[in-house]
Amino acid sequence: MSSMEEIEREEHRRVIDKEVASLPDKTLGMKFRFLVFSLVALPLGAHAYDIDAYCKQVGAAAGNGSRLEAACREREQTAKAEIGRMSVPPGILNYCRQVGQSAGGSYQFMEACIKEESMAKDKLE
Repeated sequence: MSSMEEIEREEHRRVIDKEVASLPDKTLGMKFRFLVFSLVALPLGAHAYDIDAYCKQVGAAAGNGSRLEAACREREQTAKAEIGRMSVPPGILNYCRQVGQSAGGSYQFMEACIKEESMAKDKLE
């Protein structure tokens, strides 16, 4: 790898580390979801998403960012637990499972989808 590529890779790592570090826990969600989606969009075939594998891909896409991978795992676990506590109509659940799969197998995307679809449905009723 050339020294220019190494410099660019290191700069990319610093930008991502700075972005993740600057996000408070509550706002980590949306910016983190967009960051992850822009880095990784690989479909998984199952509903039970593999958090470790997904977050390893996220970290690898960010230049093996361990901090990003750790933050991803924590947020994925939180989103999975939150989904488990929700009462979700079957139509929204099925749709949002597909959204989570299309984002690479992400509970964060699935959770955001459920919340957004539920709010949209409430406005229509």
